[in-house]
Amino acid sequence: MEKEWEEWKPVVYPALESKVKEFESLGYKNIHINEIWEMSIRQMKKHQEAPALHTIVQTILHMKAHDYMQQKTIESYKRIEEKKNYDDALEDILAQVSGNVAEKVD
Repeated sequence: MEKEWEEWKPVVYPALESKVKEFESLGYKNIHINEIWEMSIRQMKKHQEAPALHTIVQTILHMKAHDYMQQKTIESYKRIEEKKNYDDALEDILAQVSGNVAEKVD
């Protein structure tokens, strides 16, 4: 019987803790187990739907700090771009609303 992804997390928790400690020993701070887990899941889902336990542990333990930081950088750029697009859309809406208000006042 195949386990759902979240059912595997408690089983591989020691590997996740080990990876976080490894990154911290390399000087990386504020690394969270959930981030390592989510990145591992994304990587595994690219290759197969439900890998074996040893594959999950291998994916976690083979994650390099460089790969982790690269993914975090990409995510932050995406958040900035989303915020920028949101801010631009909000400015357009506010400009339209203020323009409509100004027209009604005149």
